[in-house]
Parts: sequence; C-alpha cells; structure tokens
Amino acid sequence: MKLVLLGLSIWISPIFPLLPLLAAIGERIAFGTHWISSLIDYRWDGIWGSMRVETALLGAIKNVGPAEVVSIPEVYDRVHVGPAFTNIDLWLGILFAAACAYAAARIRRYRDET
Repeated sequence: MKLVLLGLSIWISPIFPLLPLLAAIGERIAFGTHWISSLIDYRWDGIWGSMRVETALLGAIKNVGPAEVVSIPEVYDRVHVGPAFTNIDLWLGILFAAACAYAAARIRRYRDET
C-alpha cells in the first residue's frame, strides 16, 4: 500500500505542493478553523520568526542618496538569539538527531559483527 501511495505521489508531483494549501482552504470552509494554516505558518517561519530577523533587516536599512543600504552591524545588534535557544522544537530536533545517529551507529555495529 505504501508503494502505491509513493508511486501515486510521484506521478502527481506537480500537484503535491498544493496539497497543504488545499487542506488549509478545505479546513477553513468545512470547519471554520485555521489550525492547518497556523501549523504551516509555524513550520514555515520556524526559528527565524522567534529571532525577528525580518524586523532586524527592515530596521537596519539606511538611505544613502538614491540607494538603500543594509547596515550589517545593526542587523547583528537587532537579531534576538535568546528566544531561538529557548525554543523547545530546537532541542527536541537536536535530541531526535542524536538518537538517530546513535541508532545508526548501533545498527551498523551489529551488522558488522555478524
């Protein structure tokens, strides 16, 4: 069954990126809620939303004559990295990556011994 679904998703790959959007629209129409779109927004922004990178970039733009220049030191001063390191998703992702690396090493060790 999984191979059938995988083959089907490969066959309709041009439509596949639209599925989250269609699911969000369908949820909004059917239930009047916005949980799927909130999840998509959260996963899209991720850690960058908590660091406020966009506001840092917009605040660091300087007008120099007819051009606009971004001051890199001001961007670094305005980016807040504290919320990024207190985000639970970051630490859960690191924990999961370490567990996967450990499991891969253990599987490889037992495979080489037999």
